Amino acid sequence: DELRYMTIRLGSTQATPKHREELSSFFDHLTLPSLLSLEIRCESTIDYYPVSPSLLGMIRRSQASLSNLILGSSAVTGGHLVSLLRLLPSLKGLSLVGMRTIDDVLSNLTLKGGNGIEDNLCPRLEDMAFWDIDGMSVSRFSDCILSRWGGPSKVGEERKDSERSLEKVYVNGCFSYDELPENVLKLKDEGLELDVINLINNILPG
Repeated sequence: DELRYMTIRLGSTQATPKHREELSSFFDHLTLPSLLSLEIRCESTIDYYPVSPSLLGMIRRSQASLSNLILGSSAVTGGHLVSLLRLLPSLKGLSLVGMRTIDDVLSNLTLKGGNGIEDNLCPRLEDMAFWDIDGMSVSRFSDCILSRWGGPSKVGEERKDSERSLEKVYVNGCFSYDELPENVLKLKDEGLELDVINLINNILPG
């Protein structure tokens, strides 16, 4: 129960139905209250569905303060991922790789108005990374980022909105920098670390 970092990578040579069934049942036997970081990545040719009821069950049982999630699988749908993120209110780092579409995820990650943000999905995100997402909506991405930016601050001072903790956004192979609207590009001048490139490789951002 002291495991804090878990990485599971499923390659093409392991893509048998038996292995997929064994991996799902593997989560049934785990309770990891100290888990801080979870990475699950599958080759693009694998149809394994990593956000399974078994994985969700493990997260619920563990009640861990998971702070980092890296998920790479073309089999994951927006609905699957939203179900997982609802269980991770303390998440600070989110990296999504090689998914078909995440428009529903971006909409759910867009912070809504009101007196506070705690009722929103993953309200404490600081670092977001998106790699090779098929058909990623620039407008939904922009709405999400704008909603999470706390505004500029002078050195040594708190942000204008200290609840909104976004600091860094990395986008690779989803759309071009020139497609972003001006109000998003201006966030770089206000202090947001924003990188948008179109060079795909297998190395995740640090």
